[in-house]
Amino acid sequence: VASGKAMETFLTNVKDQGGNPDTLLSQRNKRRSSYTALLTAEHDGFVDIDAYKVGLSGITLGVGRTKASDTVCADAGIIFHVEQGQEVHRGDTLMEVYAKDAPSLYTGMRELAAAVEYKEDRFQCAVQAAGNLITKEIR
Repeated sequence: VASGKAMETFLTNVKDQGGNPDTLLSQRNKRRSSYTALLTAEHDGFVDIDAYKVGLSGITLGVGRTKASDTVCADAGIIFHVEQGQEVHRGDTLMEVYAKDAPSLYTGMRELAAAVEYKEDRFQCAVQAAGNLITKEIR
């Protein structure tokens, strides 16, 4: 990502699918939905974010889709202010949330809040993340 290769690959994909990369780049960081809210920390602790649940909330917000024919809202999205395992205090901003409409924002915010747990120490977050990667134990 830091090298710019990811953006280059993304823009190539846009062009290959009939899109105009220049138009896309001209809109970068300029378009945001008016249906917006901040998700703040409910407790003190280290955040443990469930990526799968965040992905599902993206569908609700209008960012993702369940089938190829579904439309995507280019103005919707999530901007993260924290990283997995980061220490937070009650009231800290975790995410900026943008939705396609008011009902989607309401539901998406509830889903995102459910995707965040607060642990007593950073190690608890890392252990759970590593545990989710183990698919088969060999003895």
